[in-house]
Amino acid sequence: MSDGGFSTDSGDHQKIDMLPDSIENKEIYKARLKTLRDDRNLCDYSHLATENDLLINVADARTLVTNFMSDSKQFLLDKGVQL
Repeated sequence: MSDGGFSTDSGDHQKIDMLPDSIENKEIYKARLKTLRDDRNLCDYSHLATENDLLINVADARTLVTNFMSDSKQFLLDKGVQL
């Protein structure tokens, strides 16, 4: 499980799939968060990229992120974190 730490070192991005075992839909997020990172990098660094170049379309990305935030919130609440 991740310790909650972070770094601005680009190597830290390799840890994107290190999710707690008890988070709902872990395997879905583990696979798809890397794809979102790749899409973000495309948008950051390719001035010629268009929406059609994204690996996940915008509507699906929005749904994925909404679900991830919901599952993350529930995970934290289950661990006793006051939000």
